Amino acid sequence: EKLFIKWFEGLLDEATKELMNKPRCGVPDRIRSGSSSIRQKRHWPKKQLTYKIKKYTEDMPKSDVDREIARAFQMWADVTDLAFVHVKNQSADVDIDILFVSGEHNGEHGSCNRFDGLGHTLAHAAGPIDGGDTHFDEGETWTLDSGQGTNLFQLATHEFGHSLGLGHTRHVKMAVMYPYYEYQPDFKLDKDDIEGIQVVPRLKFNRLKIDSIHFSLNDSYKNAF
Repeated sequence: EKLFIKWFEGLLDEATKELMNKPRCGVPDRIRSGSSSIRQKRHWPKKQLTYKIKKYTEDMPKSDVDREIARAFQMWADVTDLAFVHVKNQSADVDIDILFVSGEHNGEHGSCNRFDGLGHTLAHAAGPIDGGDTHFDEGETWTLDSGQGTNLFQLATHEFGHSLGLGHTRHVKMAVMYPYYEYQPDFKLDKDDIEGIQVVPRLKFNRLKIDSIHFSLNDSYKNAF
């Protein structure tokens, strides 16, 4: 086994080795056709979605978490006809459950149900077909309005894109749905993100046509999320 690993590593160039060691999203990249922010197979059958935060991070007050999560959902609401409602009753049945968890944890993510501590996988989210639940790694340091640690608002905006049916985009590094995380002082949805979400069925302007994309391990990326 060790000989095989050594042989395999010899086939990889330095850029690929570096990429494989960087933090990244628990949502896998796949080669697909479709939107620039790659669409997943299903969509929500309604326009008002409910969510609750089942488990909070200890890195900031709950009120700050509530605000940043609401801001992240609003980014997508502003460019679609979706509305998001925060339900604070922990026993209520909602569309999207949000949790800050560590290590092994339950969920509808299949193989994406383990976090690894600081760095590497920062968060993951299920698409509409799997309920849209979003998990953040409590092993990270979550921050507000800062490039230190991992910015909750920016990371949550990316993950909720997955919850709404988007995959990763490769071509536009400034896009929210670019798979690798880098803090952006002037954070906003890119045209690529907007066109991607607006072609998801049942959302407005679904007549837009965008290009197919492909994923390559040899591309140079920043930190992944």
